[in-house]
Amino acid sequence: MKIRLFKKTLFLGTVLLFSCLLFAQITPVLAQEDYYYDVEWLDNNGFDNSSFWVTETLGDDQDVDDAITGGEATFTVIGDEGGYIFNANPPLSDNWTESQNPEFIIPDISGIDETGCYIGHEYLEEPVANYFGVTGNQTRNFPSMNWVHTVELPDNMSDYVITSASVSAIVNGSGDTNLETPGDTLLSGGYIGVGDYARFSINVADPNNIENYRIAYNKTTTLGRDISGSVGPNTYGEMVYINDTNLVPVDEDLLILYLTKVLQYDYTNFSIILGIDAYCEDNYPSYDRDTFYDLRIKNFSLSFTYEKKIDQFTTVSYSQTGDVVECTTITNASMSFDYKIDTLWTSSSPNSEIQTIINGKKYSETIKLSDFDTTSQSVEIFGIGLKDLLTPNLSVTVQFQLYIADEFENTIDYTISIDNVHFKVSYMVFTPDPIPDPPPNYLGLTAGLGGAMVILSTVFILYQTVFKFPVYVRKIRGVRRKIRRGLKTKPLRVQSRIDQVGSMNKAKINLDDLEVKSPPKHL
Repeated sequence: MKIRLFKKTLFLGTVLLFSCLLFAQITPVLAQEDYYYDVEWLDNNGFDNSSFWVTETLGDDQDVDDAITGGEATFTVIGDEGGYIFNANPPLSDNWTESQNPEFIIPDISGIDETGCYIGHEYLEEPVANYFGVTGNQTRNFPSMNWVHTVELPDNMSDYVITSASVSAIVNGSGDTNLETPGDTLLSGGYIGVGDYARFSINVADPNNIENYRIAYNKTTTLGRDISGSVGPNTYGEMVYINDTNLVPVDEDLLILYLTKVLQYDYTNFSIILGIDAYCEDNYPSYDRDTFYDLRIKNFSLSFTYEKKIDQFTTVSYSQTGDVVECTTITNASMSFDYKIDTLWTSSSPNSEIQTIINGKKYSETIKLSDFDTTSQSVEIFGIGLKDLLTPNLSVTVQFQLYIADEFENTIDYTISIDNVHFKVSYMVFTPDPIPDPPPNYLGLTAGLGGAMVILSTVFILYQTVFKFPVYVRKIRGVRRKIRRGLKTKPLRVQSRIDQVGSMNKAKINLDDLEVKSPPKHL
């Protein structure tokens, strides 16, 4: 029974000790409060000046412009148009450079005079001087000569699209009826394939002649046709003429394409090439004579118009970076602004729009430029989609961007403006009460007191239950407990009180004898 009491007491003392230790370390529970804010995040909402706003252009910066003026932020889509006209009536030597066609021989004579550029040539197989004083031979049957003019345009065509173009030229010439043409009757032994002909051409090319395209052309079919019967193979007949004749141009679409292609190599320069060829077919087995007295380009004209090209994906924007949203939870966000356009938007770019971008992420709702009006309109944007673009404890960057979604040609300026821009953020902040000063640390004292209490309790219980009884009594109590529990016990010898007194006296007499027998130390 006493042992169980001892165990309970020891357990309670230990619990008391650790309770004291735990209590000494408890931190007071702090209260907290929720604060709600609704804050305008942009400065200079009315664009009184350029303060706080940063502009940026991506793509072709020649297509768009930005300006803050009159209390508005403006986006301008720049329009322009131009044209080029070149007239050579006639071509003059100051503007044209004579150039041999490397694929053919040069004609007997060539040049530029007051009536245009020309060649003259006579094919003569007999090795004697021909009409122009040049010794004949069988190799001189295909002469050619070019005249080249370099065009310098006032605008860089990389930013323009040619929208219309035309070319024209007038030629004339004279030849002899000794030319064999389809329909002529040749003398005995003569033969004809394609016949003799003159060819006039206008070409355009890039300055390095990598791209070279024919844009106008004429080939004679009747020059030299017999008038008074067949002409012998090595004689002269009559002089015949082709009157002023227009060259045949390519279709306008092809002309625009060719001009565009040659300008891809140099956006401000290209070459115009005037060319005159003569083909002299050998029609007789003996000596043949074919005479072109004068083949001439009298005048030439090339013109085209162009409009400014607005490149796809070009953007211009205004942005402002506000403070960090120092909060736990963003509860809402809203945005509003006024907008208008000075001229109704073109149908050539139906997908272009004004976008709002928050922290680099585009908001899903946009405003098509085709929906703009010349009078001011207002828009307000709010909801989960806008709030989700924000992140607590990060700064907020708001961007208004003009986005060109389609490439198109533009001849006029379009000015889009925005004003009264607002961006509000609603958020919640958890603010705990100030942390109080920590209480004095009584951990050591508490532990000492607890330990002392446990020791004193243990000693007290042991004394009350065990040590206040004599040894012999304690043995008897032990035997009794074993008997109660049914345990085996050893025999316990019990002395009577007389025997106990006799034993004590005997022990005392023995002690006195020891003291008598011991000699004094000073003897």
